[in-house]
Amino acid sequence: MKPSRIRWDQLPDSVHHRVTEILGSPVSVDNVQTHGTTPGTASRVVTADGSHAFVKVGHPSINDDTPNLNRREATLLSLLPAAAPAPHLLGRIDVDGWVGMVTSDVEGPHPNLPWSDDDIDATLESLSRLAEVTAGFHEPWESFEARLQNTPSVWEQFMTDTPADLDPWLIERLPDLAGRVERLAHHCHGETVVHGAIRSDNVLLRADGAVLVDWSHAVIGPAWVDAAGLIIDIIHTDPIDAPRWNRADNLVKRVAAEFSPSTHGEPAVEPIVDLLVAVLGLSERECRKPDPAGMPQFREFQRERASRLRAWLWASEHLA
Repeated sequence: MKPSRIRWDQLPDSVHHRVTEILGSPVSVDNVQTHGTTPGTASRVVTADGSHAFVKVGHPSINDDTPNLNRREATLLSLLPAAAPAPHLLGRIDVDGWVGMVTSDVEGPHPNLPWSDDDIDATLESLSRLAEVTAGFHEPWESFEARLQNTPSVWEQFMTDTPADLDPWLIERLPDLAGRVERLAHHCHGETVVHGAIRSDNVLLRADGAVLVDWSHAVIGPAWVDAAGLIIDIIHTDPIDAPRWNRADNLVKRVAAEFSPSTHGEPAVEPIVDLLVAVLGLSERECRKPDPAGMPQFREFQRERASRLRAWLWASEHLA
């Protein structure tokens, strides 16, 4: 995905002044980052005194949702413990409709695709560390449980209003798919910070571990949700062949064992598969809508994700 990006020299003087206030020196070098989904400015910058930072800012004229997402992310970063695998918030931007933040710069590449086993291990280690340092997170924040309750079941909607082009294999299973999403509600309570958007473009690899970026979708919930999100991205980006499908299936079992997605403390793959079913439903619904403003490739991304998840679930033993 390549969202619409605004260069540093295209931003108004008021934003330049605010960033200078935060960093104590004017920006002299702008390195635009092309990864991600959020339209607006996303730049690694260098100041006149040699300091490095990351600037992220958006405006409602580019996309109505971006300012609120940026505001939400800045607030969450201010609440995370210093040991969390996340950038550190240096300051907020809220001037003339432009909303965003300045954070510490994270030096390191994104994982190459398809995901390597080493990069998977590094990301899972960071997710374990996130769960450990945010255990019993007591700040007021939206829960994964509440988000799920506020999201209507797509599969129930499709039972009464079935898209003409929906895969027949899914149509045959609509009652089961709807039941799986309903069952997911029994496994979604937790008290750790969940990043909520684990993809290769939101992971940066350093020698001391993986750092997670773009926290605008974070919630409070069980740690296994992020690990399941990693599996979704691996299914989405892996080549379509039996060994890769088997790798994802082995990861489901590994996440079940290491992150224990069960209210009874026993490893179980069902909640992970049920979450994949829920994400498949959302992708099937959203990909049929027009692209959001400033995100010209987003629906194609969702179509591809739906196609890959559908193929993996068809090939796996989980929806036999």
